Amino acid sequence: MGAVKLDGRAALISLIVFVFAVVSVSKYNVAGVIALSALPVFVIVMYEVKIRPILKKLLVISPFLLFAAGANVFIDKHPVVFADYITLRGGVVSATVIALKGYVTVMATLVLVELVSFDRLCRSMEKMKIPSVFVTQLSLLYRYFQLLKSEALTMARARDLRTFNG
Repeated sequence: MGAVKLDGRAALISLIVFVFAVVSVSKYNVAGVIALSALPVFVIVMYEVKIRPILKKLLVISPFLLFAAGANVFIDKHPVVFADYITLRGGVVSATVIALKGYVTVMATLVLVELVSFDRLCRSMEKMKIPSVFVTQLSLLYRYFQLLKSEALTMARARDLRTFNG
């Protein structure tokens, strides 16, 4: 689905509020993060956003999120009790919450970029008086990343055509 008619400023402010809500969930509140994940899922269903590109991008960031969250397993060692009979190390629970927070916030951002074109988001940032240096850097980063990605795919295809893998 292409970009829909959403006001970029409203979408950006909504995303910022949502990210703050997700980040403010306590480090042992798995249910809270799961409940907040309903909002991006609802938007995906409501606007019929294609899920495959979002899942591919979430898969790309998975190692980074899991590595960042995994360190917490070794840091937080005190026991946390769930439902009066399950006891886990606090690090396992907080690592799960950190990973879920990362997935939910990145998913919400990706849904926003799918719904509102990146150029419209940059124009909205300019209207919100975000410094033009920051907006220009984001815009250039986005445009040249697409170019570098395209060139890398072309180079990989050329290499595959020149080599014998049989």
